[in-house]
Amino acid sequence: PNSSATSSLQLSMYTFLGKLMGVAIRGHHCLNLDLPSLLWNPLVHQTVTLKDLEAIDALCAQTLDKVANLEGEGVTEATFRDLIPYTFTTTSSDGRVVELLPDGEHRPVEWHTRHLFVSLTKQYRLNEFQQQIRAIRRGLQLVVPVRFLHFFTGSQVERLVCGTSTIDIDTLKAHTRYVGYSATDQVIRWFWEVMEGFPQRERQLFLRFAWGRSRLPLRSAGQWEQEMEIQRPYHHDRRPPRFHPGPPGAAAAAGVPHVDEGDVGDAGGPSSSAAGGGGGVAPRREDTMLPSSHTCFFQVDLPAYSSAAILRQKLLYAITEGIAIDADHAAQDINWENVT
Repeated sequence: PNSSATSSLQLSMYTFLGKLMGVAIRGHHCLNLDLPSLLWNPLVHQTVTLKDLEAIDALCAQTLDKVANLEGEGVTEATFRDLIPYTFTTTSSDGRVVELLPDGEHRPVEWHTRHLFVSLTKQYRLNEFQQQIRAIRRGLQLVVPVRFLHFFTGSQVERLVCGTSTIDIDTLKAHTRYVGYSATDQVIRWFWEVMEGFPQRERQLFLRFAWGRSRLPLRSAGQWEQEMEIQRPYHHDRRPPRFHPGPPGAAAAAGVPHVDEGDVGDAGGPSSSAAGGGGGVAPRREDTMLPSSHTCFFQVDLPAYSSAAILRQKLLYAITEGIAIDADHAAQDINWENVT
């Protein structure tokens, strides 16, 4: 949250966010939010600690811990002022200098006042977003009964609103169906092997590529409003779209692959692809294609690649580079804290 967002309009926006959270809980729809425990815990009146602050400002949390335990660092009253040249101020999450005491900017922290400095800084930083959190809670309680929230911790409410950030491949596989493929086809086995080998960051990128979100719903089957569909491109008529209107030479000059009718298998029978699993574009042509997705429908068009290495290369490129054309993804890069 932005602790400077205190106008009526800005707080009403936070209230609206709370309403969206309530709708997400009631409708089992995941919101793609990345918010710290410093927000989720106070939302349900759960105590916050320096560990919560460390998640958004590690330097501040570590500094407070050191100042509170200077004796263990070998600092004495005689050396304190030279080593700890602080005043009674702190820096807010949005970069503002905040005075912890009247005229705090001109009041140096002394050996005998160091614990007061730590206490006041913790009090401010751990409660910095109270106005915004109260506004979110107001909106949330308009949709979800207040007594309902008392049964959950902050992390549990986060999972209810956002789903789980850990992408479990077995769970994803259990909620996947196939069109033009079967679960036993070689290319599908390769796909899941590649997904198993991805770290969590790349699994989240894949989910964003395929579904426009980076978290899975909770494990309960009833909370998946859609299942993933993996389909083979052009498996119905086995005729790919024309890549270019001109002759092969013009396409090559433009760097666009050219497909002739002879490169596509007969419409009357399955391809002899080494990847297996029905007909489609000739294997050597499918190796030049990238996976594509339809995020509204949680669909992935997966060409029948001829090896696991090619599948991994093409999939990794699609989920890391192809996402740049996504307007929703681009919106995340906006400096929202300066938007009023």
